Amino acid sequence: QEPKFDCRNPHHIFTKRTQQKQQERMTEVEEGPVHKWQVEITKGQIFVSTDLNGLSDPYVVIKSGSEEETLLKTKHKSDTMTPEWNYTGTFEAREFSVVSFKMMDKDIIGSNTVGDYRHLLDKDRQYKPMNFSKAADRTVITAQAFITIKDLGEKK
Repeated sequence: QEPKFDCRNPHHIFTKRTQQKQQERMTEVEEGPVHKWQVEITKGQIFVSTDLNGLSDPYVVIKSGSEEETLLKTKHKSDTMTPEWNYTGTFEAREFSVVSFKMMDKDIIGSNTVGDYRHLLDKDRQYKPMNFSKAADRTVITAQAFITIKDLGEKK
């Protein structure tokens, strides 16, 4: 019997079946072909301001699962809690690898993290609004972004 949806963890729910599927495909991740992925980041909603004026200057960074390599980055939007990026970009990664989406707040010196979202790339999945969180237990949603990821196929 499949486990029920856990509403306390809206960030990313892995059912038992998904976990088994992920474990079976780990070998494919390490040895499988590299795919080209298209990402569309249209708009967002920030629920927790990081600036003193009650607003934020948000942008989104997409990093490899190890977070060593920045794959894509949107431009920042000034003084808003409802950014509209209308950004499209492409990157290369193996199917079933993990990428990290980080929503950041640009400051005069440096940046603050609004929230993050770790995502398993799977060409068979449909993507909906992604909930960003700072809390380790993922119970507090700090922001949401409308992000679509599309597999453009194997890299030639």
